[in-house]
Amino acid sequence: MALLLIQVMVQKAERAGLRMSAALLRQELTDLRKIVMIYDEQRAERKISHRSSVQQQLWDLFDLGSIERRLPYTN
Repeated sequence: MALLLIQVMVQKAERAGLRMSAALLRQELTDLRKIVMIYDEQRAERKISHRSSVQQQLWDLFDLGSIERRLPYTN
């Protein structure tokens, strides 16, 4: 199932003008990280790490911001 999903993602990226192999696409997405910033015992913020221009294009293409919005922002 995962192999099928990555191939669909490669095709969608290619249609959007981003030509890359399945391995490169996977690596670009794997490099994204969730960061937790702890301010005190009762407050922390979770967000996704800074993105390269290619990662930002993939982010927008696959609407990954909808996932980020579902992350809880404070404890």
